[in-house]
Amino acid sequence: MNILLTGSTGQIGTELVNLIEASPHKLYAYDKQKLDITDKALTLDVVTKIKPNIIINAAAYTNVDLAEEKKEIAYAVNTDGPRNLATISHANKIFLIHISTDYVFDGLKTEPYFEDDSTGPINVYGKTKLHGEEVIRSVLKEHIILRTSWVFGKRGKNFVKTILKLAKKQDLLKVIDDQYGCPTSATSIAKAILNICENFSLNKQINYGTYHYSGTPKTSWYKFAKEILAIGYKQKLIGDKVIIQPISSKGFPTKSKKPNYSVLSISKIEQNFNIMPQSWILDLEEMMKNIH
Repeated sequence: MNILLTGSTGQIGTELVNLIEASPHKLYAYDKQKLDITDKALTLDVVTKIKPNIIINAAAYTNVDLAEEKKEIAYAVNTDGPRNLATISHANKIFLIHISTDYVFDGLKTEPYFEDDSTGPINVYGKTKLHGEEVIRSVLKEHIILRTSWVFGKRGKNFVKTILKLAKKQDLLKVIDDQYGCPTSATSIAKAILNICENFSLNKQINYGTYHYSGTPKTSWYKFAKEILAIGYKQKLIGDKVIIQPISSKGFPTKSKKPNYSVLSISKIEQNFNIMPQSWILDLEEMMKNIH
């Protein structure tokens, strides 16, 4: 099978390249310099040449705070880009897998969000990603939208790298302890996506639609940071002990609002694809072995 991957040098894209290249499938990997998905003519030209069976869209504008200032860019990449891919996929009978986010929810629940729960993003990033989902659903039946959360990986910027960097410079770290979610490794997301691709390649029945996939169990940013530091000490990534202090999100204002609770229910993907995430702590340990 031919697989076209966009956003190939991002956190998830990098892991997908590693996995798919080791599979029997033919991978055509494009980063944003080679393929700007907001350019419909260029995207159509690439698709026409490759003739993919599957398109995996890992391209996204993911800087949540900067999206508040750069709304046009965020909408172009996160909404217009998916619209182009969905339109082209519909015309050419291509299966589209699109990565989305927990930030499509408002965070007012106190129990895990299901795929059909009401959305209500509270920042520009979440709004652009939700609109991207909506345009895909309106154009293309043969799609899977995979919402995930708190992504970390060896490539690119993420919370894990930020905490390790700060721990080498500061004696005291203050981290928010009243926002809850599920850290998810880019590697595990890539494995879940490849699992779906394998089902499609074997002509298994695919229940198209929206799915949630995240690590387990739920945690707060503060407890996530504590685990990062604990593993960092053990693996000798950081030296002296650092004091870490829990704070309220009110004491740490940011340009964008974040949901207080964005834990995703993963029961649907378990039932339909037999995909069961392992503990994000195990994934974190493995990722940090290779981070340097």
